[in-house]
Amino acid sequence: MAEPVKVKGLVIRQVNFGDYDKMLTLLTAEFGKISVSAKGVRSMKSKNRAASELLCFGEFVLNPPKGDVYSLSSAECIESFYHLRDDCVRLALGIYMADLAGHLAPEDMGMGLKILLNCLYMLQDEEKDINLLKIIYDLKILKESGFEPRVSSCVSCETEEGPFAFSPVQGGVLCRRCASLLGLKAEGTRAASFMDYIIKAPFVSGLFKTEVDEPTLKKATAYTESFIACHVAEHMKTLDYFKKLVKMQ
Repeated sequence: MAEPVKVKGLVIRQVNFGDYDKMLTLLTAEFGKISVSAKGVRSMKSKNRAASELLCFGEFVLNPPKGDVYSLSSAECIESFYHLRDDCVRLALGIYMADLAGHLAPEDMGMGLKILLNCLYMLQDEEKDINLLKIIYDLKILKESGFEPRVSSCVSCETEEGPFAFSPVQGGVLCRRCASLLGLKAEGTRAASFMDYIIKAPFVSGLFKTEVDEPTLKKATAYTESFIACHVAEHMKTLDYFKKLVKMQ
């Protein structure tokens, strides 16, 4: 009989079922994205209640899967990111980040989980610009998934000379000549250069101090979100909800 396994993971999705149960989706370094049936965790008496909450990073003891679904034996919360609950906008962004990771399931899950956890830690710091933090996360998790947008040279003719237009369908930037063939207008190089820097820069704390003007950040964000909508998930309710809260501020 197979033995239970112990893994560390982040709860990136939860669905209630029955009177006291949940179906959890965990992002783990060892097994990638897995489904876990968590019986009784919604009960106030459950010892596993805290570790089964959305965005909780914990250590989970799992019984062998039946089909593709593990069952929860026990769990211990390591980090709940509790302070995100004090700010509905930052909490919404954290939930979106977890949702995007679930859609992508990066090839190097260990690094993908590291990026997500570090960005959630940064998100708790009220001094951090959430818009800068979001685009750093988006581009880094895309890179770890193996299909980040090409922004250093034209995806068609490979020239590095701008100005560039951005085409999510083509997968990146197009030079003036190639853009004109598709009826697109080249708009400069600042947004593409900023995105290229984020993609290639080491993932260290200094990256979150990157200086960028607001128009460039907005354009780079629009490019990145259109790429995600085209290649990852056409419609993400978690992103829509985050944007709605930002507009209400």
